[in-house]
Amino acid sequence: MNTIVRHIEYLASRRDCVVIPTVGALLARYESARYDAAAHRMIAPARAYSFNASIEHNDGELVWSVARSQRIDYERARAIVDSEIDAMRHQLRSQGEFSLGRLGVLRFDSSAEATVFEPYAASDINVATAFLCDIEAVPVLERVKAVAVGAPAVESEGRREGRWRRIASVAASIAVLVAVCFAAMTPLKVDDAALASLAPSIERVDSEKILPQPHVSMPLVMMKQRAPLYIDVDTSYRIMPRPVENGRYCVVVSSHTTEAEARAFLKHYNNPKFGILEKDGRYRVYAAAYASMQEATAGQGEIAANYPGAWICRR
Repeated sequence: MNTIVRHIEYLASRRDCVVIPTVGALLARYESARYDAAAHRMIAPARAYSFNASIEHNDGELVWSVARSQRIDYERARAIVDSEIDAMRHQLRSQGEFSLGRLGVLRFDSSAEATVFEPYAASDINVATAFLCDIEAVPVLERVKAVAVGAPAVESEGRREGRWRRIASVAASIAVLVAVCFAAMTPLKVDDAALASLAPSIERVDSEKILPQPHVSMPLVMMKQRAPLYIDVDTSYRIMPRPVENGRYCVVVSSHTTEAEARAFLKHYNNPKFGILEKDGRYRVYAAAYASMQEATAGQGEIAANYPGAWICRR
């Protein structure tokens, strides 16, 4: 097959006009979706092609497509296109037709000395519309009208049955309501019945059995109102964390390279709470040890007031 046919197919799927120099031009147009009432089908949108033999100038699109594909310069690509087109024209003259791949067939009419194009029925090679297919439209309204000829009698019978059901349901509801009201309004005679209730029981007492209570006069005592008691609370007071003997977080006040220097520091300040922590080749004198970092941070502020530069070291 002629090698420029695939370039013509490629350009036809992306361009509205593909010029074949000295032969003619393929023209593409978009056909939107439509409804075929006679066939009851929804026709999918498509890209249709036609041919114009009067457009013969070389716009360079076909040459550049060959140049990009084979990675050659424009002049070499033009020589290839000219050679292929000469072979196409020779085949049209000798055999009367030339296939343009999936697009259609070019035919040469010797009587009219003209080239015509006959597109294939499925000539749409555009990616956006090539895979869309027609849809059969079922005339639903006509079928519904045909089926609904005997529907009124059935529908009337169904409505009548539903109406009787609603009447029976309302009548049953009224009967239950009347029975409940009648039972609630009927008085019941109760003679000294022991009633179960959440309220405390009231016993009937004979008035003759009630003995008179002696009258006792109670002195009236006046209570003096006491003045309110105000307590002055020092809000600035806060509970300081308590150091522990083997706490993991030590507040260091001095660091030395030898143990002798650290003990000289202890002897100078003579504070029994101080201790020595050996870590990382250093001898650190700490003032207190705490169980958590939060407690050590709180204690650091108090210790730094007397020993500036105090810092926290983990054991």
